[in-house]
Amino acid sequence: MSGAAAKAISDKKLAAGEKLAAMIKSRKGQLNSGIDPEMMLNVAEVGAQSIAEGVVKFAEWVRDVIVTTLAVGISDDYVTPFLKEAYGAIAANPEKYSVSDYLADSMDSLKDIRKTDIAAILNEISEGTTDKATTSWVNQIKAEYQQLAEDENHLHNQMLHKQILQNWREDSRQMVKTLELAGILDQTAFVMQVRIPTHGDHPITFMPIT
Repeated sequence: MSGAAAKAISDKKLAAGEKLAAMIKSRKGQLNSGIDPEMMLNVAEVGAQSIAEGVVKFAEWVRDVIVTTLAVGISDDYVTPFLKEAYGAIAANPEKYSVSDYLADSMDSLKDIRKTDIAAILNEISEGTTDKATTSWVNQIKAEYQQLAEDENHLHNQMLHKQILQNWREDSRQMVKTLELAGILDQTAFVMQVRIPTHGDHPITFMPIT
């Protein structure tokens, strides 16, 4: 069984994803899909956690990174422009990303990376036809939601819940489609109130990059 299929989203991957989310929020209006070394570095740090868990083949790695970033509320639009460069950076300098030489040597070649259709992988994710990694992620969201819903001490902010959903529908349509197809849109927004990093009193709900 592949690494992506065998594991739910680890705490280390979620932490790296939340770091990326915080950077996206802090640089709102300044990101673009061109040369952005800091953005590429943060995507690589998320991806390095996937590789450290044995997800070394590029197509499988793309799925794993997207599933992780979706889980912390990041639309794939922010991530996909940097995936090939991030994967290549890890392969070229594994020590920088705490990846072993053994795993780095198992990564795909530049030729394999070039011929991979990332758009097709995103379509698989949105259509719910990916491997068990997606199922693990959906089950994880459902389990967290159930735990929070049953916690009498947990206070859920309905206004914030509506704001998160509104922002996602306006600015992250592909992510909304993915969550709706998985049947967990409302549950994910509920869980995000706990997961999403905040800046002061303002939660990160991923406003558009302009």
